[in-house]
Amino acid sequence: MSSYLQRAAVYQTEYAEDRDVEFIKSYITKRDMSVLEVPCGAGRLAVELAALAGRYTIVDLEQAMLNETLARLRALGLADRVDGYAADMCEFDCGETFDLIIVPREALQLLEPASAVRAIGNLGGLLKKDAGRMVVDLAAFLNDGDPDYFYPSFAEGRWHKNWTRNDVKASRLTRWSRQQSCTDRIEFEFRYELTTGEGVQNFDSHMTLYRYNKKWVETNLPDDLFISGIWGNYDRQDHSDTSSRIIVSLGAS
Repeated sequence: MSSYLQRAAVYQTEYAEDRDVEFIKSYITKRDMSVLEVPCGAGRLAVELAALAGRYTIVDLEQAMLNETLARLRALGLADRVDGYAADMCEFDCGETFDLIIVPREALQLLEPASAVRAIGNLGGLLKKDAGRMVVDLAAFLNDGDPDYFYPSFAEGRWHKNWTRNDVKASRLTRWSRQQSCTDRIEFEFRYELTTGEGVQNFDSHMTLYRYNKKWVETNLPDDLFISGIWGNYDRQDHSDTSSRIIVSLGAS
Protein backbone atom coordinates (compact mmCIF):
# COMPACT_ATOMS: atom_id res chain seq x y z
CA MET A 1 0.00 0.00 0.00
CA SER A 2 1.47 3.36 -0.99
CA SER A 3 2.07 5.95 1.71
CA TYR A 4 -0.34 8.41 0.07
CA LEU A 5 -3.00 5.72 -0.11
CA GLN A 6 -2.66 5.19 3.65
CA ARG A 7 -2.51 8.93 4.33
CA ALA A 8 -5.66 9.64 2.31
CA ALA A 9 -7.87 8.28 5.07
CA VAL A 10 -6.38 10.70 7.64
CA TYR A 11 -5.24 13.56 5.40
CA GLN A 12 -8.18 15.74 6.41
CA THR A 13 -6.86 15.63 9.96
CA GLU A 14 -3.17 15.80 9.12
CA TYR A 15 -3.36 18.68 6.65
CA ALA A 16 -5.59 21.19 8.40
CA GLU A 17 -3.88 24.33 7.05
CA ASP A 18 -6.33 27.18 6.40
CA ARG A 19 -4.18 30.35 6.19
CA ASP A 20 -4.52 30.47 2.41
CA VAL A 21 -8.30 30.02 2.17
CA GLU A 22 -9.37 33.66 2.23
CA PHE A 23 -6.54 34.63 -0.11
CA ILE A 24 -7.67 32.08 -2.71
CA LYS A 25 -11.32 33.02 -2.22
CA SER A 26 -10.51 36.57 -3.28
CA TYR A 27 -9.78 35.28 -6.81
CA ILE A 28 -13.30 33.90 -7.24
CA THR A 29 -15.00 37.16 -8.11
CA LYS A 30 -17.98 35.88 -10.12
CA ARG A 31 -20.44 33.04 -9.59
CA ASP A 32 -19.96 31.68 -13.10
CA MET A 33 -16.18 31.27 -12.88
CA SER A 34 -14.59 27.96 -13.81
CA VAL A 35 -11.96 26.82 -11.31
CA LEU A 36 -9.36 24.04 -11.47
CA GLU A 37 -7.58 22.86 -8.33
CA VAL A 38 -4.63 20.52 -8.77
CA PRO A 39 -3.81 18.60 -6.68
CA CYS A 40 -6.89 18.57 -4.45
CA GLY A 41 -5.61 16.32 -1.65
CA ALA A 42 -8.48 15.35 0.66
CA GLY A 43 -10.56 18.44 -0.17
CA ARG A 44 -9.12 21.05 2.17
CA LEU A 45 -9.76 23.89 -0.30
CA ALA A 46 -12.52 22.32 -2.37
CA VAL A 47 -15.00 22.21 0.52
CA GLU A 48 -14.46 25.95 1.04
CA LEU A 49 -14.43 27.06 -2.59
CA ALA A 50 -16.65 24.78 -4.67
CA ALA A 51 -19.87 26.57 -3.70
CA LEU A 52 -18.44 29.91 -4.85
CA ALA A 53 -17.65 28.90 -8.45
CA GLY A 54 -19.84 28.09 -11.40
CA ARG A 55 -17.87 24.90 -12.05
CA TYR A 56 -15.14 23.43 -9.86
CA THR A 57 -12.76 20.81 -11.22
CA ILE A 58 -10.47 18.79 -8.96
CA VAL A 59 -7.47 16.69 -9.96
CA ASP A 60 -5.18 14.46 -7.93
CA LEU A 61 -2.64 11.85 -8.90
CA GLU A 62 -3.85 9.55 -6.12
CA GLN A 63 -7.34 8.10 -6.66
CA ALA A 64 -7.80 7.64 -2.90
CA MET A 65 -7.31 11.38 -2.31
CA LEU A 66 -9.78 12.19 -5.07
CA ASN A 67 -12.32 9.79 -3.56
CA GLU A 68 -12.00 11.44 -0.14
CA THR A 69 -12.61 14.88 -1.65
CA LEU A 70 -15.60 13.76 -3.69
CA ALA A 71 -17.14 12.07 -0.63
CA ARG A 72 -16.81 15.28 1.39
CA LEU A 73 -18.35 17.34 -1.41
CA ARG A 74 -21.25 14.90 -1.75
CA ALA A 75 -21.92 15.21 1.97
CA LEU A 76 -22.12 19.00 1.53
CA GLY A 77 -24.47 18.72 -1.45
CA LEU A 78 -21.86 20.13 -3.83
CA ALA A 79 -21.08 17.11 -5.99
CA ASP A 80 -23.30 18.29 -8.86
CA ARG A 81 -21.05 21.30 -9.50
CA VAL A 82 -17.74 19.41 -9.32
CA ASP A 83 -15.79 17.32 -11.85
CA GLY A 84 -13.05 15.04 -10.56
CA TYR A 85 -10.12 13.40 -12.35
CA ALA A 86 -7.28 11.15 -11.22
CA ALA A 87 -4.42 12.50 -13.33
CA ASP A 88 -0.89 13.89 -13.41
CA MET A 89 -0.70 17.70 -13.43
CA CYS A 90 2.03 17.46 -16.08
CA GLU A 91 -0.39 15.82 -18.51
CA PHE A 92 -3.94 16.62 -17.42
CA ASP A 93 -6.22 17.98 -20.13
CA CYS A 94 -10.01 17.80 -19.96
CA GLY A 95 -10.54 19.83 -23.11
CA GLU A 96 -11.57 22.97 -21.22
CA THR A 97 -9.95 26.22 -20.16
CA PHE A 98 -10.37 27.83 -16.75
CA ASP A 99 -10.78 31.28 -15.23
CA LEU A 100 -8.73 30.25 -12.20
CA ILE A 101 -6.20 27.47 -11.67
CA ILE A 102 -5.02 26.77 -8.11
CA VAL A 103 -1.76 24.93 -7.41
CA PRO A 104 -1.93 25.00 -3.60
CA ARG A 105 0.68 25.06 -0.86
CA GLU A 106 3.93 23.24 -1.78
CA ALA A 107 2.16 21.12 -4.42
CA LEU A 108 4.50 22.13 -7.24
CA GLN A 109 7.47 21.45 -4.98
CA LEU A 110 6.61 17.75 -4.95
CA LEU A 111 7.91 17.66 -8.53
CA GLU A 112 11.55 17.63 -9.52
CA PRO A 113 12.57 20.65 -11.63
CA ALA A 114 11.99 19.26 -15.13
CA SER A 115 8.54 17.97 -14.17
CA ALA A 116 7.67 21.21 -12.40
CA VAL A 117 8.45 23.15 -15.58
CA ARG A 118 6.28 20.73 -17.56
CA ALA A 119 3.44 21.14 -15.08
CA ILE A 120 3.48 24.94 -15.28
CA GLY A 121 3.51 24.79 -19.06
CA ASN A 122 0.72 22.22 -19.23
CA LEU A 123 -1.53 24.04 -16.77
CA GLY A 124 -0.79 27.35 -18.47
CA GLY A 125 -2.30 25.87 -21.60
CA LEU A 126 -5.56 25.32 -19.68
CA LEU A 127 -5.77 28.94 -18.52
CA LYS A 128 -8.12 31.38 -20.23
CA LYS A 129 -6.25 34.12 -22.05
CA ASP A 130 -5.90 37.63 -20.62
CA ALA A 131 -8.28 37.55 -17.63
CA GLY A 132 -7.50 34.02 -16.42
CA ARG A 133 -5.18 33.56 -13.44
CA MET A 134 -3.11 30.69 -12.07
CA VAL A 135 -2.00 30.87 -8.43
CA VAL A 136 1.10 28.85 -7.52
CA ASP A 137 1.89 28.83 -3.80
CA LEU A 138 5.44 27.88 -2.79
CA ALA A 139 7.19 27.56 0.56
CA ALA A 140 10.44 29.47 1.03
CA PHE A 141 11.53 27.08 3.82
CA LEU A 142 12.74 29.76 6.19
CA ASN A 143 10.56 29.61 9.32
CA ASP A 144 9.52 26.99 11.85
CA GLY A 145 6.01 25.76 11.19
CA ASP A 146 5.63 27.00 7.60
CA PRO A 147 4.81 24.45 6.38
CA ASP A 148 3.74 22.79 9.61
CA TYR A 149 6.19 19.88 9.21
CA PHE A 150 9.24 22.09 8.61
CA TYR A 151 11.40 23.06 11.60
CA PRO A 152 14.85 24.47 10.75
CA SER A 153 15.51 25.02 14.47
CA PHE A 154 15.34 21.26 15.13
CA ALA A 155 18.35 19.01 14.74
CA GLU A 156 18.27 17.42 11.32
CA GLY A 157 17.97 13.67 11.06
CA ARG A 158 16.26 13.35 14.45
CA TRP A 159 12.63 12.44 15.05
CA HIS A 160 10.33 15.05 16.61
CA LYS A 161 6.75 14.63 17.70
CA ASN A 162 4.62 17.16 15.81
CA TRP A 163 1.21 16.71 17.40
CA THR A 164 -1.64 14.44 18.45
CA ARG A 165 -5.06 15.28 16.99
CA ASN A 166 -8.53 13.87 17.26
CA ASP A 167 -9.41 12.56 13.82
CA VAL A 168 -12.71 13.51 12.16
CA LYS A 169 -13.56 9.80 11.96
CA ALA A 170 -13.61 9.35 15.76
CA SER A 171 -10.02 8.21 16.06
CA ARG A 172 -6.73 9.77 17.22
CA LEU A 173 -3.73 10.53 15.04
CA THR A 174 -0.16 11.21 16.19
CA ARG A 175 2.59 12.29 13.80
CA TRP A 176 6.37 12.44 14.14
CA SER A 177 8.70 13.89 11.51
CA ARG A 178 12.36 14.33 10.68
CA GLN A 179 14.03 16.21 7.87
CA GLN A 180 17.29 16.38 5.97
CA SER A 181 18.12 19.52 4.01
CA CYS A 182 20.00 19.44 0.72
CA THR A 183 20.97 22.28 -1.60
CA ASP A 184 18.08 21.74 -3.99
CA ARG A 185 15.54 19.88 -1.85
CA ILE A 186 14.44 18.77 1.60
CA GLU A 187 13.76 15.14 2.44
CA PHE A 188 10.96 14.54 4.97
CA GLU A 189 10.05 11.34 6.76
CA PHE A 190 6.88 10.86 8.77
CA ARG A 191 5.69 8.29 11.28
CA TYR A 192 2.03 7.91 12.16
CA GLU A 193 0.11 6.24 14.93
CA LEU A 194 -3.63 5.94 14.29
CA THR A 195 -5.71 4.81 17.23
CA THR A 196 -9.24 3.60 16.52
CA GLY A 197 -11.80 1.45 18.27
CA GLU A 198 -10.24 -1.53 16.52
CA GLY A 199 -6.72 -0.89 17.82
CA VAL A 200 -3.51 0.91 16.80
CA GLN A 201 -2.15 1.18 13.29
CA ASN A 202 1.35 2.42 12.51
CA PHE A 203 2.66 3.48 9.11
CA ASP A 204 5.44 5.59 7.59
CA SER A 205 5.68 8.06 4.74
CA HIS A 206 8.43 9.84 2.83
CA MET A 207 8.22 13.11 0.91
CA THR A 208 10.71 15.13 -1.13
CA LEU A 209 10.08 18.86 -1.59
CA TYR A 210 12.23 20.89 -3.97
CA ARG A 211 13.47 24.40 -3.28
CA TYR A 212 12.00 26.83 -5.82
CA ASN A 213 12.25 30.60 -5.49
CA LYS A 214 11.19 33.75 -7.32
CA LYS A 215 14.15 33.62 -9.69
CA TRP A 216 13.41 30.01 -10.56
CA VAL A 217 9.82 30.88 -11.45
CA GLU A 218 10.86 33.86 -13.56
CA THR A 219 13.49 31.81 -15.38
CA ASN A 220 11.27 28.84 -16.16
CA LEU A 221 8.03 30.45 -17.32
CA PRO A 222 6.94 29.61 -20.87
CA ASP A 223 6.64 32.54 -23.26
CA ASP A 224 2.83 32.58 -23.17
CA LEU A 225 2.63 33.09 -19.38
CA PHE A 226 3.35 36.29 -17.48
CA ILE A 227 3.63 37.19 -13.78
CA SER A 228 0.82 39.45 -12.57
CA GLY A 229 1.99 39.48 -8.94
CA ILE A 230 4.33 37.84 -6.42
CA TRP A 231 3.57 38.04 -2.69
CA GLY A 232 5.38 36.95 0.43
CA ASN A 233 2.30 36.07 2.47
CA TYR A 234 -1.48 35.85 2.33
CA ASP A 235 -1.86 39.53 3.27
CA ARG A 236 -0.42 40.38 -0.17
CA GLN A 237 2.76 41.91 1.18
CA ASP A 238 5.41 42.22 -1.50
CA HIS A 239 7.75 39.27 -1.68
CA SER A 240 11.24 39.71 -0.25
CA ASP A 241 14.19 37.49 0.55
CA THR A 242 12.84 37.03 4.09
CA SER A 243 9.26 36.12 3.10
CA SER A 244 7.96 32.74 4.22
CA ARG A 245 5.99 32.19 1.01
CA ILE A 246 6.44 32.75 -2.71
CA ILE A 247 2.86 33.17 -3.96
CA VAL A 248 2.87 33.70 -7.72
CA SER A 249 -0.09 34.87 -9.78
CA LEU A 250 0.25 34.04 -13.47
CA GLY A 251 -1.71 35.11 -16.52
CA ALA A 252 -1.82 33.77 -20.09
CA SER A 253 -1.34 35.96 -23.16
